[in-house]
Amino acid sequence: MLTAMPSATRAPDPSSPEADDATSALPPWLVVWVAAERFALPLAMVREMVESPLVVAEPALPASAVGVMTGRDGRIVLWSGTQALGQRAADPAGLALVLDGPAGPIGLVVDRVAEVMTIPDSAIRPLPTLDDPARIVLGVARDGVGLITMLDGARLTRTLPGLTEVG
Repeated sequence: MLTAMPSATRAPDPSSPEADDATSALPPWLVVWVAAERFALPLAMVREMVESPLVVAEPALPASAVGVMTGRDGRIVLWSGTQALGQRAADPAGLALVLDGPAGPIGLVVDRVAEVMTIPDSAIRPLPTLDDPARIVLGVARDGVGLITMLDGARLTRTLPGLTEVG
């Protein structure tokens, strides 16, 4: 028998009358599109979003790096969201998320931002089989649009290959 899975909801505006204490206590997640799939990262680890970043090729970087951009925190290596998340589309550096990494800011190229959502832990379902040796996928959640792959942002930034800073 199938049971109803708790669902993700759009994060309420904390100043709105609809925001109750239980919902506002949940940490918000940033939902982004990479190729044809939605992924969610903890909003707290996102330092900034940069539309159409000026990307400079850096020959010393691994192939999975898109290049380097200049952000508020200086020069930041941009990593391919499609490669990091196992998708099959080319990255047209349309939007860069600057994330808190273990050694400083890390850039991740995504296609677009969907929205900010509150997703209770009870709504995240583990996946029974998954080729994810770094364990960056926490599980999946469902909303009115479909499935959202929930990511462990700290593990993701630790597993991005190569440099996180360029001198």
